[in-house]
Amino acid sequence: MTDKHCPGCNIFKPLTEYYKAGAYYQARCKPCHNLRRSTYGYKYTKLNTGFKRLPKETQINLIADLTAKMKKKDIAKKYNIAYPSLVRWIRKGQITTEN
Repeated sequence: MTDKHCPGCNIFKPLTEYYKAGAYYQARCKPCHNLRRSTYGYKYTKLNTGFKRLPKETQINLIADLTAKMKKKDIAKKYNIAYPSLVRWIRKGQITTEN
């Protein structure tokens, strides 16, 4: 099979006009697929995770404790946060003590 029917534009087109989806091809041709994706209406919002998910007051207090050179294990206990998570947030730059 070298041609495929696109239900979007109702035309038979060569397979090179379709995106590959695993071992198969998408149902719509590339232009129809792109047009449909642009009109989905989905708004992708980045979710707050990790440190950003904590209440703002907790974030401020936690940074103040880090700035005061309090031990990370004590900070984790104080705010009921898993120690590995706290270390990961610091290592990845989610928590900075710089002004």
